[in-house]
Amino acid sequence: MHRWTFLHQASLQDLSPVPDRWDLAADRGDLAADRGDLAADRGDRVATRQPHSRRVCLGTLAACLVSCLCLNHAHALAQQIQVSTLPSPSESVVRIHGSGTMQPLLEAWAVEFSRKHPDIKFELRPEGSLLAFAMLAEKTPAIGAMSRALLDNELAELTTLGVNKVWQVPVARDQIAVVTHPTCPVSSITMAQLKQLFSSGTDTPPQWNQLVPTDTTNHTPLVLVGPNELSGTRAAFERQVLGTGATLSNAMVSCDSHAQVLERVAQEPQGLGFLSAVWLDDNSHVLAIAADNDSPAQLPSNLSDGDAAATYPLERELLLVLSGSPDRKLTMAERAFLQFILSDEGLTVVQRTRFTPLSQARRDAARQQLTTMLNELQ
Repeated sequence: MHRWTFLHQASLQDLSPVPDRWDLAADRGDLAADRGDLAADRGDRVATRQPHSRRVCLGTLAACLVSCLCLNHAHALAQQIQVSTLPSPSESVVRIHGSGTMQPLLEAWAVEFSRKHPDIKFELRPEGSLLAFAMLAEKTPAIGAMSRALLDNELAELTTLGVNKVWQVPVARDQIAVVTHPTCPVSSITMAQLKQLFSSGTDTPPQWNQLVPTDTTNHTPLVLVGPNELSGTRAAFERQVLGTGATLSNAMVSCDSHAQVLERVAQEPQGLGFLSAVWLDDNSHVLAIAADNDSPAQLPSNLSDGDAAATYPLERELLLVLSGSPDRKLTMAERAFLQFILSDEGLTVVQRTRFTPLSQARRDAARQQLTTMLNELQ
């Protein structure tokens, strides 16, 4: 895995609203290759990809995730997952570990914030929400980004590791989209159908005629696709579609990024996948989702008005998480950045990046929570 390090100043307008479908796989190339030479295009701002001196082992992590059903889940993570050792935090560096869904939002916030604070640098690791949990377990001095809330058993295990308090501050909302191959004749699906298609219990994938009931004689297996075990989007989909305690089908193909989910589904005529709606592109064939048979099917619609009624069934809050332990002290750079995120300027960035803002009432509550947290983490 790699750490994306932003070392310079640029305007928000220099970034496209949604990244050009990057991921962390080596064959995708460096960030500079995906977006062009940032040093040449944007003055002195440079984006580099640096290897960690110690790396998170995906194989070990995947094995560790199997133990999520056990109460020692967090302890196993803390013992087996090696979170990169970073230098001691300085006043001029803000480190954020976690959600890949939130990558375009975190980058846009960093860019806009650095316009007024050009001396502050950012180190971003948008590799999955579970990395934020591991960061808390390892007591790494960083801000965690999660596209789901911490689970009760995760909070309990953090307590056993000496992290007795965790702040979870909502900062935006996002929707989960369901996509198929462009040739698929289906335009909508119900939550009950999604549960049937993605539920575990067998290694045998569902069949085409379960997605397209009119094609009764077509028993071709569907290719289920979704994010890997690090992903908060995966955990949110699992919880909202399948229900508490249920798990996704063993037949599902796990991808390391939202971009890879799109690519894999586009390559499979029988593909059916899910991902953050922010990462959709113009070629995506998106299914409208109905809460039940009596409800109208809705397409994702990242509303710029946070107070607008949200009728889409698969929506979740995006959060920043921090340890509330007495030994966790925020740097001045972290404090200023957190205040910026929930300011009116930070709200504008949310709207520009196609995420949905919090409602006014929810934003006010988040600001009050942030104020209390900043006072405690002096």
